[in-house]
Amino acid sequence: MKVMKFSAIAYENQLVGVIDHLNNALKEEKAKVYLTERNLRDEVLQHMNNQVVNIERKVARLERREDVLQELYSTKIPLEEDELDEKLQTTFKEHAEKVQNLNQIIVNLESKFQETEELENTLKMDCEISNDETKNVVQNLAKGKSPGPDGIRGEFRKEINKGAITLIYKKCDDADLDN
Repeated sequence: MKVMKFSAIAYENQLVGVIDHLNNALKEEKAKVYLTERNLRDEVLQHMNNQVVNIERKVARLERREDVLQELYSTKIPLEEDELDEKLQTTFKEHAEKVQNLNQIIVNLESKFQETEELENTLKMDCEISNDETKNVVQNLAKGKSPGPDGIRGEFRKEINKGAITLIYKKCDDADLDN
């Protein structure tokens, strides 16, 4: 009976080692994804900032043109008044459309920025899995459920987890799973 308990404990210790190793590998992969997403977010933000600068330049040019048109309108031009009014109305309509398009671009950029922030927050939440969280999950396993693919029931995991389990490696190399 003691030999069976020892082999079950040794098996459980190996499983805990494998779980810890897999958790660490998962954390490393999530960290890589987080860094990649962060770099992508930075590139998108830089691109968005460049677009905003270009939009601001276009708006400034439009405002300068509007000032010139108003100056022309205030001076005496030998055109007929109806012709001048028609040209001004056309010009102002064009400017209004351009400003509306610029406002739509700004709204789209703000939406992309918000999506990027939400993605970054999601990645931060996904990256952090601690040993305490893993132990908490094991402690909250339901009783009377069928075992998983490894054949170990939740009750056994709980009992093993209550005691102090320390992994002892034969070769002092915790990275080697056959250790």
